[in-house]
Amino acid sequence: FPDLPTAAQLTLLGRRWSRLPAVGGALARQALHAPATQVRCDGLRLLADVGCAADTQLLIRMATEDADPRVRSSAELTLRHLAAAGTDAALIQQMSTAAGPACQALVRAVRDRRSTGAELTLQTLCTAADPQTRIEALTAMQTLGTSASVPLLIACLGAAASDTEQTAAERALALCCLRLSGVDEPAAVLVDTYQRGEVNQRIRLLPVLGRVGGPGAEKTIRAALADQEPAVRAAAVRGLANWPDATVADQLLHLAQHADTPGQQIAALRGFIRVVTLPGARAHDQTVDMLQQAWQLATRNEERRLILQRLPAAACPEALALALEHLHNPALSADAIEAAAQLSEALLPQDPSAARAAMRQILEVCQDPAITARLSRHVSQEP
Repeated sequence: FPDLPTAAQLTLLGRRWSRLPAVGGALARQALHAPATQVRCDGLRLLADVGCAADTQLLIRMATEDADPRVRSSAELTLRHLAAAGTDAALIQQMSTAAGPACQALVRAVRDRRSTGAELTLQTLCTAADPQTRIEALTAMQTLGTSASVPLLIACLGAAASDTEQTAAERALALCCLRLSGVDEPAAVLVDTYQRGEVNQRIRLLPVLGRVGGPGAEKTIRAALADQEPAVRAAAVRGLANWPDATVADQLLHLAQHADTPGQQIAALRGFIRVVTLPGARAHDQTVDMLQQAWQLATRNEERRLILQRLPAAACPEALALALEHLHNPALSADAIEAAAQLSEALLPQDPSAARAAMRQILEVCQDPAITARLSRHVSQEP
């Protein structure tokens, strides 16, 4: 195999070796040492089908040490899809002893594979000395963690050393609470911890309470909005902005109009924009009315862009009209074009004439080849 021309190597690697996995595996392993990037990548692709659990050690080295980023990416993809029996156990065992980038790649692999039995090792890594390893482990716990990890994740949230780590811990903790079985109030343990906690712990728990939701969480957050400590009030706004449904829309709108600080106003407004565009919250035209209110309150283009990005969730003529208004605004045109394109396509079956008229307006300013091709095809089909 090593003496064959590159084209011949690629041809061999491209064949199906499922009936002769030993031969295919031998070819794939030789390919991993080839000088040509494409040969190594094709060898990795083949190894996902015919490799064995013992190949994980070499794959980890390639995923973290190979000089070519394409090869590193292909090695991680092979780790994710390696079909051999015993692969999950091998990855978890290596994860317990690895460090640095190798450990982080292993964590991503077990997360993407949804490897059962990884939770205990991930719990250990959530308190590792390396910050990036902690973040990767917390991110994996969002998928693989259970209610058994809730106490540890509360501690991890309190010890988070960066905003990124705190957000990862918030999401993991919220999702593990939501996996509690046989309870009416998934946030109950968080509410209890909040009531017994110091100010700093309360501040970190409030956004998580919002992610979990429920009557107890809402009552706690509403009380915190009136707290004497400004940082507690700010965290309560974040909590309400994280709410999982649109029941708090009116409260978020009020906060967006009357918040203590610009930061709180922005958090409340972004939360309002998100919850009112959740599926099934209300009729589309009512949603657009609420987004028009948000537009009037927005003081930054970041929030105006967010409104445009969420507009396709309310597929109605009013939403399309709002997107078309901003096609020529240099700061907003990219998002307005994307929103208007999606909306015009969604409305094409019910009002072809109006939808195609909108498409022609978009095509006058659009410089995105993919959008141009899509809309041109629709316009060309006009009777």
